[in-house]
This record gives sequence, structure tokens and C-alpha cells, in this order.
Amino acid sequence: MRSRRQVIAGVVSAILAGPAQAARAYWPTVQSWETVDPSRVGFDAERLDAAVGAALADNSTSVLVLRGGRLAVERYAAGVDPARPLEIASAGKSMVSILVGVALDRGLIRSLDQTAADFITPWQDTPKAEITIRQMLSMTSGLDITGLRDRGVAGDQFQINAAAPQRDPPGTRWAYATPIYHLLFHLLAKAAGE
Repeated sequence: MRSRRQVIAGVVSAILAGPAQAARAYWPTVQSWETVDPSRVGFDAERLDAAVGAALADNSTSVLVLRGGRLAVERYAAGVDPARPLEIASAGKSMVSILVGVALDRGLIRSLDQTAADFITPWQDTPKAEITIRQMLSMTSGLDITGLRDRGVAGDQFQINAAAPQRDPPGTRWAYATPIYHLLFHLLAKAAGE
């Protein structure tokens, strides 16, 4: 597990890396982030404070607000240790979706309608070869995830999740499917060669 800062820094790095990043004078790192006064970067300090307070009152455990890669606000709920690693669970789906967009923008993925079997080779020459990246992102892959665990998976998670049987034709049924997002982690790694 990673700390909140490590996760956010990784996503920020992935989003900002590339040609546009070369012109930036500042680059956040996992170990050190510059902070900035919220009012100096265009935030109404009172309204931002109220929004952060409302988020924490609504059971958020931490709120980090960035502007230009710099930390404008970092607040935690009572009893939350910012240095303690925390599983971010479903928030990872948003991050994976962003990274799919980055991969698409960089040409590592041709299209959201590209078959996932281009990256998940056990699906080639099977009915699963019709599943697209878009269908994985929209949770309409048609795979049956019954019995697959989201956490504490023993063994090769990629092989286990890729072996899920086809329940419905791709694109015909929506089902909340964390294991399919786990497959997207592997798809992105293969697309990026990292």
C-alpha cells in the first residue's frame, strides 16, 4: 500500500509528464511537495476552507487540494495519520481511467474501442477477444466476476481475473467489477512497456 501523497504524486506525474511538462519550473515528488497559500493561487480561502470542512464532515478522511502541482490544502480527519499507508480502493478506478486517457493521448492505446485482447493475450482467439477497453472502463465487459476477490488475492491476480468466464455478450450488461479494473492495471503496464 502507498501513502495518499505517493498515490496522488504518481497520478499527477503521469498526467503531467510529457512535452508540456518540460516548460514547468516545478515538479512535485513523492518525498517533497511545495506548498502555496490558497489565496495566492486564485482560491477564495474562506470558501475553500468551508468546502474542505464539509468534505471532512461528510466522512472524508483526507483532503488535498493542488494548484499547479503545489499543495494548497492538506487536511486530515481527527485520528488520521497522513504517513500511514491507506488502501484507496475504488478511487483507483478514477486514476486508472485517467491513465488510460494518458495512454490513449500518447498513442500507447489506439482507441477505446481497441480490443483488450491486444494486451491480454490469453483472450486472443476466444470469445473474450471482442471485449474492448471501453467496455472494461464502463464495466460492460460481460465477464462473470462471481467469486473473484478484490483484496487479499493469493496467486497471480492477472491470470485469475483474466480467466473469469464470459457471462454476457460484451457491451450488453453493466455490472460493478473491480477485478476488471485490476486487469486494466496490467493492460496499461503492457501498453506502456513498464
